[in-house]
Amino acid sequence: ETDSAVEVDAALLNREAEAGGDVKPAKQLLEVTEELQFAIRAAAGMKAKRRHTVGGGLGLRAMSRSSRHSSVGPTDAILAHAADRAATAAAVTSSRGSAAGSEHGDEDAVDDSDDEASSGAIIEELQSENAGLKLRIAELEGEAQDAKEKAAAAEADAKAAREETATVVEERGDLRQKLAEVDHFLAQSREAIAELQEEQRLTDEAHREALADADAAHDATKAELAAAHGRLKNLQGIEDAVAKWRDTEKELTRVAESATESHYSMRKQLDETNVKLSALEVRAARDQLAAKVA
Repeated sequence: ETDSAVEVDAALLNREAEAGGDVKPAKQLLEVTEELQFAIRAAAGMKAKRRHTVGGGLGLRAMSRSSRHSSVGPTDAILAHAADRAATAAAVTSSRGSAAGSEHGDEDAVDDSDDEASSGAIIEELQSENAGLKLRIAELEGEAQDAKEKAAAAEADAKAAREETATVVEERGDLRQKLAEVDHFLAQSREAIAELQEEQRLTDEAHREALADADAAHDATKAELAAAHGRLKNLQGIEDAVAKWRDTEKELTRVAESATESHYSMRKQLDETNVKLSALEVRAARDQLAAKVA
């Protein structure tokens, strides 16, 4: 059971480590269980050692091995074995005494005394061994009590560690619930982000279409501006020609005015000349007439 508990606690520690949680409670639980396992194994080792060192020629090793498979404890088995040996010695003594009385008189008496001496030696040996066994049993009981106290302390530590582990597991459950809520919120956020991305995509497409239309309109405007610029250049040429024509017109007007003034002056001179000629003709006619008269 302790080995299984160690495996379970080690698996719990591994799961905590893989999950990235707090491994301290699980580690403490594993350490306490391992201490309990060590104490149990140490007690079992001491029992096995005593089975091989206590008993001598009394067959206690075989008795200890047989006691492992029975419901009787090792201490009870040792005492029962000693009682069996004493009963066997008494039975042998009584059987030998009765047999000697029926067969031979003196020889039976000698045999009875030998059997009694042998039986007394066996009983003394058993009593001595029984006293030693009682001392060892007292020592074993003291060590067993210490082991029980250590096991109880280890069990208390294990219980506290399990309670702390249960608290940690409960906290992990709360954390899992919070993580589930966070996952749900993240899922909703992803959906909202997907909708925003779709709206952004549609907006980008509309923006690209508007830019394409604006570029087309800009190109058309540039073409119109180029044509207007060409026409403006033509108009500029016409304006230059008109300006030149106006300058020419002004010059012609000036020349015409000058010619008109010259014409008026020449006509005035001609009129004056005609007047002078008329006066000369009149004078000549008068002179001719006067000559004729004379």
